[in-house]
Amino acid sequence: MLRMERAGLPCRYPHSSHVYHTLASKSWTAHLSALPAFRVPPTCRISAAAVVAGAGAAAAAASQVLANCPMEGYPSATLGSGFVAKLGFSWNAADVRAAASEAELAAALDSLLLQSPAGRGRHTHGHALVQRRIEGILCEPSLFLVEGQVVETRFVTEVLAKTSSFRTMSETEAFERLFQGDHAQFDAVVQEMRRLAELLLRWLVADGGEVPAFVRLDFIVARRGQGNNSNKNNNNNNNSSGSSLEVWTNEVCEMGGGLCGLSGGRAVPFQALLRSCLSALPAGNSNHSNSDKNNNSDNNNSNNNSNNNKNNNKNNNNDSDMIVSTREPAAMLGSRLPAGTAVFVFFRMTQQLCAKEQRLAVEPKLGSRRVGVSDGWLPATVAEDFDPSHLQAADATTWVALRHAHGTWADIEGNTADPPSGAGGVYRAHPRDLSLSLPPSPEFSFLVVRQGGKSAAKVSDSLWFSCGSIARIFEAVKQRFGTRYEATTVFVETSADLVSISAPWVSTALRGQAKLGAYFLCPSLDVAPLEPSYTEEAALLALLGRMESVGVQTWFPNRACQYATLTQKSWSAQLSFLPQLRLPAGTRVPR
Repeated sequence: MLRMERAGLPCRYPHSSHVYHTLASKSWTAHLSALPAFRVPPTCRISAAAVVAGAGAAAAAASQVLANCPMEGYPSATLGSGFVAKLGFSWNAADVRAAASEAELAAALDSLLLQSPAGRGRHTHGHALVQRRIEGILCEPSLFLVEGQVVETRFVTEVLAKTSSFRTMSETEAFERLFQGDHAQFDAVVQEMRRLAELLLRWLVADGGEVPAFVRLDFIVARRGQGNNSNKNNNNNNNSSGSSLEVWTNEVCEMGGGLCGLSGGRAVPFQALLRSCLSALPAGNSNHSNSDKNNNSDNNNSNNNSNNNKNNNKNNNNDSDMIVSTREPAAMLGSRLPAGTAVFVFFRMTQQLCAKEQRLAVEPKLGSRRVGVSDGWLPATVAEDFDPSHLQAADATTWVALRHAHGTWADIEGNTADPPSGAGGVYRAHPRDLSLSLPPSPEFSFLVVRQGGKSAAKVSDSLWFSCGSIARIFEAVKQRFGTRYEATTVFVETSADLVSISAPWVSTALRGQAKLGAYFLCPSLDVAPLEPSYTEEAALLALLGRMESVGVQTWFPNRACQYATLTQKSWSAQLSFLPQLRLPAGTRVPR
C-alpha cells in the first residue's frame, strides 16, 4: 500500500496505509488511553523483548503502568483488577487473552509472544497490548457512521462460545430488554456514546485527512459497583451524572470489519465508497457529479428520446440507478446486426459469481496470465443475426450472441482457459453493452488486486474479499456508472507478488480520468500467512503507497494512510494523551 501511495495511487479501501496501520495494529488504544476524555480502558504496550527477559517482570511493569493511568474527572468504578492482553493485526479475537492476576497476565504474554505461532516464526509481533479489564458489562453497542453521520446503533448482547459469534439487537429492543424502559439511563448512555463518537471522528479526520466514508465504533456499557475502583471517589462531571452505568470506548473498526446486523448490509459502506469516487475526478469535470445529483431527471430525458430505451428501463429495474453521461457510447438497441459484424462488447469478469467460471482477458504484452482486463471494452464478433424486435431485456437468450475476439484468457488460478461463453458456445450481451467502435477513455479506471491461484476458490463467501462479494461490488459499480469505467485485475498468491506490481505500468495501463485502487486482501504480520487472501502487512501497505504516488487513489478499503492507522490501532496510544478523547492511558513496550 505504501508503494502504491508513494507512486500516487491513493488507497480507497480499506484506508490510506497509515490509517489502516494505526487501526489494525490496535496501537491507538494505548495512545488514547492516556486521555481520559476518550474513555479507552487504561492500555499499555509490552515489548516482546521484555517478555523474553522475564514474563513475570513484564507483567508487573504493565500492571504498574496501568495503575498510574490518569482518570481524573471521569468515572472508573467499573475498572477491575484483571487484565486483557491482545495482539494487533489479529482478527476475530484469535489473539485475545483474559487474565485475573499478574501471574495469569505473565502466562498470557508468554503464550501470545513466545509460545503461540508468533513465537515459532510465523508472526512478527514486536509487542503486545495490555488493558485494564472492565467488569459488570451490560452490553457492547456499535455506532455506524456514514460520511461522518451516525446512521444506526446496534447492541451486542450475547457473545457465544467463539468470541467472533454474537447476537445484536436494535436500539428499540435494547431500550426495552437491556435498560428495562429506563429513559434516563438509556438517554445518558446514548448521549455519552455520541460525545465519544464526535471526538473519535475528529481524530479520524485529522489522521486520515478526510471524513471516512464508513466506520464502526464499538463501546462497552458497564454497571457501576462491579469493578475494583467501585468504592473510590470518582468525579462524574464528564459522564452521565447520577447514572449507574459507565461507557467505555472499545474499538474503532477499519473498513471491512463486521457489520453486526447493520440495516442494508454491505450496500451501506460501498454506496458511501462509490460516492467518494466522485471526488476523485479531476477538478472542473462536473459531468459525473451533475449526473449523480440529477440522476432521475437524466434518466427521464433519455427515456423520452427513445422508445426502445423507455421499454428497456421498464423491463430492467437493475439499471434504474445508472448515470447517463455524454461519455456513454451510443447503445445499439435498435440496430440489426448480421452475423460476422465486428463490434466491441463491455465485458465483466465478475458477471459470473462462481469463482471457477470467472475469466480474465489477459494482457499478452505482460507475459503473465495473472494480469488483464476484468471489466472493459473488448473486441468481439456477432455469432448470429440479431433482430432488435425480438429483444426482451429480462431474457438473456434474446440478447446478441457473440464470440470474443480477444486472444488470451485465464481462470483465477492462472491457467489458460477458453473465452467465457454460455449455451451453444456463445457469449450473450445486451445491445446497450455493444459499440461498433472503441469508446473513448473511461471516466474511472480501477486497479483490482485480489487473491489468485488455487487458494482463491477457498475463500469463504462471507468475507469481503471473496469472489462472490467482489462480484456483487462490481455489479453495483456497473449499475451506477454504466460502461464508463474499466477494471484491470492483478491476481496474487503471495506477498512477493505485491512487490512485483509496477507503479509506472499501472499509471500507464489505467486510462481513466480518475484512477482508483481496490485491494481485496487482509494485512497480517504473519511472515507466511496461512489463510487465503491474507498477506504481509508491510507489503500491502507499501503497494498502496506506490500506487497512490502515481495517482491511483485507494478506493477500497481505505486510503493507505488511514488504512494503516486503523489496522495497526496505534492511534489509541497516540491519543491517550488527550483527556477529552476518553482513552485509557497507554504506552508501547518493545518486544
